[in-house]
Amino acid sequence: MPRSQATPVYPPRYADPGPSYDQTSYQQPVQDQGSYPQTLYDQQDAGQGYQDRPPRRRVGSAAVFARMCALFYLLLIGLAVLMPDPALIAKLKLKVGHLVQRIAHHITQVPALSVGDVASNIAAFVPVTLLLALAWKRVPLWIWGVVGTLISISAEMLQLLLPQIHRRPFFWNVVQNSFGAWIGVTIAAVYFQLAGLRSREDL
Repeated sequence: MPRSQATPVYPPRYADPGPSYDQTSYQQPVQDQGSYPQTLYDQQDAGQGYQDRPPRRRVGSAAVFARMCALFYLLLIGLAVLMPDPALIAKLKLKVGHLVQRIAHHITQVPALSVGDVASNIAAFVPVTLLLALAWKRVPLWIWGVVGTLISISAEMLQLLLPQIHRRPFFWNVVQNSFGAWIGVTIAAVYFQLAGLRSREDL
């Protein structure tokens, strides 16, 4: 065959085989460390950390009942504050005054209506903070005392801003209501002290 028609011979091309390894020593390449645990130990540590988290506390049946009672009582307070019938309120306070005078004979010289006004203002706010403290036990008690005082101030402000309901707000009503609220806080504190701090969390 003539030399011009011969098939050209090129040097062989060898592919780079890359690094050699066996299956026993193969390790998965490490990815971004900020995404998620990559190794088995990291996954076990993450699972252990998740298990170490404290479980969420379940609300007991007593606390649920106390919350329902607290909300219902707050609605009653709102109705009593906005009731557009001062004559009916005066009758109720008069009955309370007569009842208190029967129990405490030394205050019979004071008008029954005045006695009933003070007694009802104080007694009406005792259950407010007491029920709130029983409903949400992990809240510091002094916060409920402040809440009761704010509720009293809001009630008198509503009566002042709504003259059509014919109710007369007084500064001493705020003082008496706040005093009753702090009495409720004191009762709750004594109860929790007798029951113990651990029982307070479990109730």
